[in-house]
Amino acid sequence: INDELTWTSYFNEEGALCQYDPRYGITYVCTRNEEVPEHVPENHTKVTAETLIGNWEITGWINDYLGDGSFSPVEDQQFIYDGTNLLYVVSGSEASNRAYVLKDDYFVVINDELTWTSYFNEEGALCQYDPRYGITYVCTRNEVVPEHVPENHTKVTAETLMGTWEVTGWINDYLGDGSFSPVEDQQFIYDGENLTYIVTGQTVSVSPYVLEKGYDVVLAGVLTWTSYFNEEGALCQYDPTYGITYVSVPALEEDGPITGEWKIGTLSVAWKNYEYSGQQVSRRYYYYIPSTYQEGEPLPLMISLSGSGTNTLFQMNEGKWNELAEKEGFVLIAPEYVCLHADGTLSCRGLLQDQIGQEDVSNLRWVATDALEPVANYGVDDVAYLTDLMDLFIEEGFVNEHKIFVSGLSHGGYMAERLAIEVPERLAGVGLVAAGIWETFQNSTVTNKVRIVYVQGTHDPIVPYDGILLGDHALSTSLPDSINWFLSRYGIDSEPIVTELPDMDPDDGCTITRSEYQAADGTPQLISFVVKGGGHTWPGGTQYLDEEWVGKLCKDAQASELIWNELKDATNENTLLP
Repeated sequence: INDELTWTSYFNEEGALCQYDPRYGITYVCTRNEEVPEHVPENHTKVTAETLIGNWEITGWINDYLGDGSFSPVEDQQFIYDGTNLLYVVSGSEASNRAYVLKDDYFVVINDELTWTSYFNEEGALCQYDPRYGITYVCTRNEVVPEHVPENHTKVTAETLMGTWEVTGWINDYLGDGSFSPVEDQQFIYDGENLTYIVTGQTVSVSPYVLEKGYDVVLAGVLTWTSYFNEEGALCQYDPTYGITYVSVPALEEDGPITGEWKIGTLSVAWKNYEYSGQQVSRRYYYYIPSTYQEGEPLPLMISLSGSGTNTLFQMNEGKWNELAEKEGFVLIAPEYVCLHADGTLSCRGLLQDQIGQEDVSNLRWVATDALEPVANYGVDDVAYLTDLMDLFIEEGFVNEHKIFVSGLSHGGYMAERLAIEVPERLAGVGLVAAGIWETFQNSTVTNKVRIVYVQGTHDPIVPYDGILLGDHALSTSLPDSINWFLSRYGIDSEPIVTELPDMDPDDGCTITRSEYQAADGTPQLISFVVKGGGHTWPGGTQYLDEEWVGKLCKDAQASELIWNELKDATNENTLLP
């Protein structure tokens, strides 16, 4: 400070800012006091450039000068933000086009002179306050879908596009009859940066492929395509130059990373091929190797598993696992499970129910117990698959074989638990969010101790705190019974050390209690986080469905950080049980 005084600054374990002044031996303890403009409501969300980009329909405005919060509806008015400028459109005509710069959390500088305030209200509507007139514009997102894109489609993202696509043919819009012309020996390969077009094994072109504005693609900086998945899950790519829509389906991938080389410091995709009941299935997994990785210095590994009916991208968004991997210096593997389509085919690309024609989510989840998973009838073995991935990253030199961890939500948690029971010698620890012990394993024994972390909401309507019951029979154990199951097998009978975590968000209706069960040598062996009031959600994640369906989201802590902080010093050495 002022080139003369040296302080020390850090956040303590409760998240308070601590600043130590060595002159007086005093540590100032501070909590953040965010300055929110007085006209911004309490339950709001900040706007970022990324969340603002798009087409917004102005539904009306609130006039602060009237003082009664009255809402005046309007029609045919829009804001369109492209990341740089805000275009104001009235009845289809441009009214203004201004440079729009987000600054100082809420404030917006327009054309270097006008200051607005932008935020999302509790209903998710975009609100923009203009202090000149005391008016708050209220807008809802108005997605602009290109006219040649069918109604029942899914947007393409960089992650869902990664891989090899077999071009089955094209639809020629100029003919006007939707006729389909089949082709052979043509492929597109997308590696996250470039799209490679291959015909009969020969590369025709390699072009930078940048997704923009929802559907549009800037190809080589010149040509704009439109990309989407149709209702059958096929990749459709419309080329306006020729009026042709290329239709492609996933091709059988090569084992290993999509680019042929492992990437460091960036989220990427790789594949591993299996044969199940005569079907060749390329199993996709995402991986992240932190930028701090040094050859010859293997790192810990965390495998993140998604729940039923979701996919890996959903789970990574909930847990922010790749960001934590970079910060904490561990390797992340986030694999997809195998889906069973309505027509009996298998795939492993993160498709959702409507894309595979299935209503029952049991067709989209891990083989956490053979008796309940339809894909198990096709020979899908996820214990073998996940241990194969462990071996691969150990052999490549990225992973320390003694520091392997697995975590999961819901059915992903049950899968992680299956590994802790069936192959505990491979693991140092597991993190289980909203998961009990299936009846299949309730009479099982284990050979090695694994550090266990449970995170369970008391008001979870899907995997209840008290277990999944069929009459008096537990299909899945309650949290207390799950804890006792492991403690009895590990020979632990100590009383837990119980602490309350800080209630960082008093408005979320949840609090968290931590209980630690120690081994005879004082080592933490099992830790539970009981989320009082919490539902079937990932603490610190999103309210991905309404509370009436999944219960409340706890915002007091991020479950990924809770799990990692408890597991990171664990090892699978000297864990053999007597």
